[in-house]
Amino acid sequence: MKPDINWKALNEEVRHWESTTTYVIADMKEREAFGLQKYGKVLHEHTDEDMLQHLYEELLDGAVYIKTLINQRNQRHSDPS
Repeated sequence: MKPDINWKALNEEVRHWESTTTYVIADMKEREAFGLQKYGKVLHEHTDEDMLQHLYEELLDGAVYIKTLINQRNQRHSDPS
């Protein structure tokens, strides 16, 4: 049975006074709940998927996000306002 916890609401309640680390932990809990709801499972030491490949793909996505943000920042700085 899947847990019926509203992590998003809990995160919003906690975010107003906690440290950055607490935000990251709350985000991790939210992602875990999302994964449980979407895939019906969470990651654990016996996960039989290729986690290295998954990480590589996530890092590629992250590189694209970073470059997009850099380009956006550069565009804002070069636009005469």
